[in-house]
Amino acid sequence: MPKAKSDIARTLSESWTQPAASPAGEIGRPLVCIASTYTFHASFLESELLPRFLGLKFDETEGLRPFVVEREQALATARVGVLVDADHLDPSQTTLRWDQLPVRVPGGAQHSKIVLLVWENYARLIVSSANLTRSGYRRNREIAGVLDFFDHESSAPRKLIFDAMDFLKDVGPFIRVSEPAKARWEGGVENARSRARSWRQMPVDFNPRERPRVTFVGGLPRRNGGVTQSPLEKLIELWGTKRASEITVMTPFVGDLTGTVDPVVEKLMQLPRVRDAIGYLVVPGRPSEAEANRMVVALPNRFREAWASAWRIAPDDVPTYVVPLCRAGEKANRDLHAKGVLVSGEGTTLLLCGSSNFSPHGMGVGMANVEANLCYLDDLDIKRNGLTLENRLPVDWEEDRCEDPIWPDTAEVIEDEQSGSDRPLPAAFLWAVYNQRTAVLTVALDLSATFPAVWSLRWPGERSEDAPPLADQGYQPWPPPDANIVLPLPASLRGANVAGLRLVWRGEDDVFQSAILPVHIENGYDLLPPEEFRSLTADGILECLLSGRDPAEWVEAMERRQASGGTPSAAREFDSLRAVDTSSYVLYRTRRLGTALTALGHRLLRTVQTRDAMAYRLRQDPLGPRMLAEALVNEWRDGAQQNQEVMHDAAIVMFSLAEINLTLAHVARRIADAPLRVLYREIIEDIDRMCAEIASRFAPPPNLQEYLRAVKRKHAQLLDATQSGRSHAN
Repeated sequence: MPKAKSDIARTLSESWTQPAASPAGEIGRPLVCIASTYTFHASFLESELLPRFLGLKFDETEGLRPFVVEREQALATARVGVLVDADHLDPSQTTLRWDQLPVRVPGGAQHSKIVLLVWENYARLIVSSANLTRSGYRRNREIAGVLDFFDHESSAPRKLIFDAMDFLKDVGPFIRVSEPAKARWEGGVENARSRARSWRQMPVDFNPRERPRVTFVGGLPRRNGGVTQSPLEKLIELWGTKRASEITVMTPFVGDLTGTVDPVVEKLMQLPRVRDAIGYLVVPGRPSEAEANRMVVALPNRFREAWASAWRIAPDDVPTYVVPLCRAGEKANRDLHAKGVLVSGEGTTLLLCGSSNFSPHGMGVGMANVEANLCYLDDLDIKRNGLTLENRLPVDWEEDRCEDPIWPDTAEVIEDEQSGSDRPLPAAFLWAVYNQRTAVLTVALDLSATFPAVWSLRWPGERSEDAPPLADQGYQPWPPPDANIVLPLPASLRGANVAGLRLVWRGEDDVFQSAILPVHIENGYDLLPPEEFRSLTADGILECLLSGRDPAEWVEAMERRQASGGTPSAAREFDSLRAVDTSSYVLYRTRRLGTALTALGHRLLRTVQTRDAMAYRLRQDPLGPRMLAEALVNEWRDGAQQNQEVMHDAAIVMFSLAEINLTLAHVARRIADAPLRVLYREIIEDIDRMCAEIASRFAPPPNLQEYLRAVKRKHAQLLDATQSGRSHAN
């Protein structure tokens, strides 16, 4: 084996950051983030990874409220979904604008670690051994492959990213969520595929003799009469008929088998080898408490014996590298969590690395997890960016060779490989959805399945049976209508982010068990805007638009103003030019509205050109046209009385609504995508109905009526001209 050191510190979190530049040009705005993990820390994703992908300006240390507002705005215009093994759901997520999707694999686990990040003109695929946890990204010794895709000949080949997306699609049947949540996830995958398909300059695949070359290698259990996708079988296929002289296995986990025969080791022996081939092991370990000069391996002795038997050597002769918890100069213990199989011979090196442990489930031998790996094939001893393939393993080939390690009979599994402590959810309980606007939780049931005799639904943190449940086996009426348990929550919880419920039930062995029932939203309309914008008046919306700031910057400015104790009225008192309040003057209000609508138009044109993003900006954005129109109408409705003053206010509101529609029509004329222009037409029709409601109660004066008709003709002309122009061009 080589004697070079390769334990180079890298920060995997940095791979979530938008690249500074691309050979294809501008990177563009974030569109899609799809990830998968076994164990999971939702708070780590929200506070450290998503802000990098979304390109946020604020972080939690600079101000929690501006950070939350900016994050909500960014998430509303991108699709984010995380596939999580069903036993490791984390209900502590603080926003429902991204989906946590439980994956239940019969007889196995969702063990893949994929990250697919898509911007307008760039995509990044990360396949690694690291879970989306703090230990996975900050502490463990991990291995990762990062591949970039863009519309240029220097991009990674299209086949790689398409294979990864096909794999994600194949995981779909194991996802157990509501149809809307699954549709969002499928839509995200399809959006990513469409974006990559449009990049015509991207190479289709590697050339037949090209080195290095990379292959995506997934692992999937057999389903519906199909075959198991085995990463180890794929490795053997990719190696071909060459004869290996060295085979190295690096793994922190080998499964719970007993006996001296290991089916994974036996399968590996199918690789063609030279007569004097050598098999190496790279394993985790720590110094023995009894003998400080010896290392204790964190794998069971039965694996060493199976390995030795397959190689026909004595167990004490197995060449072993023990990666320690802590090296000289390191300030914290770092578990070896990287996995890989390295094969060398006949001038060629192959490295399979990613999520697959060297276990039956990990390698798809007889049973299978959902796994994801990359397989690199390169010339032997050729360095890429100063490193050969074998130097990319997190092992020190000089210092970690261990001549006399201690192999215990049993070994404790590290944190990131431990099984979930909870039992699988009873099949009768499917999922739940929450509507923040109505404060209603709806739990979906399968009435054809068997229910536990005793069960209760509780908040995620509640384990005590003394606390009253949200619902239990005494729920009435039973069976519930439409197979749904409907739980109205107190008004105080209207804006809460309920990401999971804890189901507690008594099993057949009379022992109480618990598991997390996932909670999602039906769609973005179920969510309230950030707290700072829920009671925003029309004047407040206009003020924010006129400030020229993003909502997060506006919130930060308001917090600074409050902290400094500044009062605008005091400033006016000592400013002769502002001594007279002109804010109620019609001319001032008209000019102010026009300036604000210009800012609104620019804001709409800067929105990323996807249906999700544009629908949010038009209908749900606190500073968008729908919210501005509703604020104007609601304020008028709340103070409406049968008098001349209100008639005057009604005329102003109708004029303002017409101006909003005129702005929308002019913006729509500049939108190239026909489905997006349909969204503009719909919102214009909604605002027209608001205007008609006011006109039905307070007839506008003749000159205003004529103006309203002229505006309707104008925006109809703009929309129709756009559509006919596009049709003619086609």
